[in-house]
Amino acid sequence: MKSAYENITELLVKLGNDQRLKGFAYAQSGLMKLLECDEHIKNYSELYNMVAQEFSTTDIAVEKALRDSINQTWSNRDREFAYSVFGRTLQGESDVPSCKLYMAVLAEWIRYNR
Repeated sequence: MKSAYENITELLVKLGNDQRLKGFAYAQSGLMKLLECDEHIKNYSELYNMVAQEFSTTDIAVEKALRDSINQTWSNRDREFAYSVFGRTLQGESDVPSCKLYMAVLAEWIRYNR
């Protein structure tokens, strides 16, 4: 059985994320924190702050790196797989998810598919 970290890494790569980008590491860390929480984090600023503390940066830098990573790699995703993860949460084929939507949907998908 794969660890949560391995599942997160595999999911991010399959969705087209580039492991060389800072946003990839921030997404891994944020998703691990979301999965470790008993309650769903509703304030994503708090999540970004937790990740920022781990990487000795700011919450604004974390959100920007996540957004840049999503925007740069979204076109490389496995489209069928992305549809199975995001379903109808996006309006169209070219619609790119926000950081909050991206993290929330991935965390729920991992919880559901453990």
